[in-house]
Amino acid sequence: MKMLDAWDILLSKLEDFSVRGIKFYTPSPNFYSIFTGYKYEQVEWKENIIEAWLDHVKEIICNGNEKVYEYILCWFANILQHPSAKNETALIIIGKQGTGKNTFFTDILCKLLEGYSNPNMTNLENICGKFNSSIENMKLIVCNELQSIDTTKVLNSDALKSLITDKVGVVERKYKDQRVCENVANFIMVSNNAVPM
Repeated sequence: MKMLDAWDILLSKLEDFSVRGIKFYTPSPNFYSIFTGYKYEQVEWKENIIEAWLDHVKEIICNGNEKVYEYILCWFANILQHPSAKNETALIIIGKQGTGKNTFFTDILCKLLEGYSNPNMTNLENICGKFNSSIENMKLIVCNELQSIDTTKVLNSDALKSLITDKVGVVERKYKDQRVCENVANFIMVSNNAVPM
């Protein structure tokens, strides 16, 4: 019969103390989860408290269109209720300045996802460029009047499409190597221009 010492016992149980990788969100104890929960706790909600906001979304953002309104609510509910959800579509909101696209809509959504949202990306280079770490571990990214007026516009559009639809992406920080990571980013594009981007 072999005698086991503390070292042998530790080696035999080492797998119980290690993780196999990092994910944005997973209930598995075998992976480290970056998502630690939302800043705000869920409470029983009363529709009359948020009725003005819902009316704004329906009448102003969706122009009274019931189908679009339901789609937007379900789109956002999916990423709120399922931490690693990626809708693989982007909302594009176009309207006149001062209609509350940011103040009454995207700013509130980003506040709900605080810590996992980027409320005001204005430069496409920060999203699709070489150093794109600003999108890492972000569930919601609001692109506000994106600037892309050069010969790389088509390349940027292709890169943006990939970020919207792909569940895995490459992230690079300055002075760090590229690495492949889970892409949980969902995008809302906001513009005052009739032809954005």
